[in-house]
Amino acid sequence: MWLQKMVIKNLKPYRGRVEIVFGRRYLQGKHIYVIYGDNGFGKTSLLDAIYWGLFGKRARKTQLIFNDKEIERKGAEMFVELTFYDDFSNKTYTIFRKAVKAGSIIQEKLEVIIDGESITGDVLYKQDCIEEFLIPYEISKFFFFDAEYVKTLAREQGGEIVKDSVELLLGLKAIRESIEDLTSIKGEFERQRRKYFMEENNYREIAEKLENISKKLEMYRKRRERIQRELKKKREERIELRRELAESGIEEIKKILQRRDELESKLELLKEGREEIKRKLEELCTNIHLLILKSELITAEKYLENKLKKLQREKEKLRELSFRMLFLKRLLDELKCPICGKIPLELDIRLLSEELEKLEKNNPLISKELTSIDEEYSRYYGFYSQLKQKLENIKQFSTSDVYELRIKLREINEEINRVQKDILRKDELLKNIGFSLVSSIEGKISDLQREIGELEERDKNLFEKIEELEQRKKKLERELKRFLPKKSEILELEAKIDFIDAIKMAFKDYLDEMIEKRRNDIIKSSSEIFLKLTNKKDEYRGFEFSSQSNYKFQIVCKDGSKPNMDTISYGEMEVMALSFILGLNMYSQIKAPIITDTLFGRLSPYVQENIAKVFSEMDNQIILLVLKDDRPNGKTEIELIAPFFKQNICKEFIIKRDQIKRESKIYECKILAGD
Repeated sequence: MWLQKMVIKNLKPYRGRVEIVFGRRYLQGKHIYVIYGDNGFGKTSLLDAIYWGLFGKRARKTQLIFNDKEIERKGAEMFVELTFYDDFSNKTYTIFRKAVKAGSIIQEKLEVIIDGESITGDVLYKQDCIEEFLIPYEISKFFFFDAEYVKTLAREQGGEIVKDSVELLLGLKAIRESIEDLTSIKGEFERQRRKYFMEENNYREIAEKLENISKKLEMYRKRRERIQRELKKKREERIELRRELAESGIEEIKKILQRRDELESKLELLKEGREEIKRKLEELCTNIHLLILKSELITAEKYLENKLKKLQREKEKLRELSFRMLFLKRLLDELKCPICGKIPLELDIRLLSEELEKLEKNNPLISKELTSIDEEYSRYYGFYSQLKQKLENIKQFSTSDVYELRIKLREINEEINRVQKDILRKDELLKNIGFSLVSSIEGKISDLQREIGELEERDKNLFEKIEELEQRKKKLERELKRFLPKKSEILELEAKIDFIDAIKMAFKDYLDEMIEKRRNDIIKSSSEIFLKLTNKKDEYRGFEFSSQSNYKFQIVCKDGSKPNMDTISYGEMEVMALSFILGLNMYSQIKAPIITDTLFGRLSPYVQENIAKVFSEMDNQIILLVLKDDRPNGKTEIELIAPFFKQNICKEFIIKRDQIKRESKIYECKILAGD
């Protein structure tokens, strides 16, 4: 699918009609389009226009993207027209969404045209056509995204933010909904069955228990559904607020915020380091008394070593005697040498018999003595091992270690105080340059974060209660089935319930199998891109989801180990998030344009180069919204990496801003591809 043309009117900084013609893909390998603009000129507004054009107020609030001067006029209108060409179906799709101000109300209209023919039907039907023929809203963020979305995905380390989108892409949502429908039907059958049971005195008590459990289950499930809907809503609100936060500040505020974030990260690391030093100090102070006993312990060690040597000599001596006695006894019993087989003379036999008799007389309890020595040796060896370990522990520290750690603790406390003061200074500075809006948004994000945590905890508790009640319900149902009356109505209901259970189980088995296979394919595709982008190719094997039911990211090292993801740097998390977006995109059967806004700014030059190489190898139409200094000979954010995909650039556009009239226009230009 190819975005051929985009026309907007009175949207954000674009006053009047603005048109961008991308055209069809007409040159082999020429699939990258670049739109340059300085901060505040309207790059992000183009992304907003695409979202609003395709999905309306569900994606962007209409009143917030209306041009601020035009919206004051009576009868003002704003529209977005998007024309796509699908080379798979060989069809052209035009989406025309319009907003007209009528008094204090903004009315919206939507028109969908396929190959010149307008679709009839209500707005909901037309919206369904857009999501069926072009791209579903839930996965659009993997095609149209900005640096802030990559950061958000990195902060969340995947998780719930991608769950719905991935399952929609895998075609699994419909199956989950079918399982929920079957559960609802089963509930109705169970209610009928309980009604029959209540009529039977023999089963009334169990039926009443079942009724109570079923009511609780239904109540908990409804509660959980409400909580999950609320969770989804709040997560979407958090994403939107973070996007607003990224757009609300001027560049200076963003830099200060970035520096403050870095200081806060540093503060967390310093606090962790302080806790580690405290732990070591506590361990040293706990064992410091051993230093006082060090000389006594060394003396005891030497005593035990001598004792063990003495016992070892006694043990060897007794073993030699025991062996000699056994040898003589066997020789005299068999009348031949047990070793060489030689038959002894009668004189030798008499002498050997006397020797054996003398040995047995002198050592009547040799076996018990050996056992006793073995036990004594084991006991002393245990003492010796423990003492040896204590001495090893003593070698690892000294009083000077305690002194050094206390110096380090003082230094780290001083550094923490310095960083905290820096953070306070940054906060004060932000307040002085209009931080109230940013602070307000951050406060809302913080509140949402707390509310999401509380909802997740409630959701977890409800899940556990539902699981427990399900088990109790199954137990009661098994008990009822043993005394099942032979009424045809009940037998028929039981058969239906068993049939629904069998279908649900089959659906669940199919889901598990599909999730395992398809999720592995997605993560494999994402891992391959991750290894192309990361600067740790020799260290990492790739990344995966942390568990079958979880969509959190987990890096895997080449030796098979899995590092704690909370210790992974934020930059690496961004690379992983971007790899997942591109991996899911490449795996998807939907070949929509990839449109990114100021993607390269915070990434290292090495990663930027690798992204450029990946983009140059892709088949999708790629539209890059790129930061460019508006001053004469001003640099672009992709200046250094342009050589890696310059040959793939099809067209370039530049946004120019008339600051007197406060409006932006777009013109075709030659900046990189024209060199």
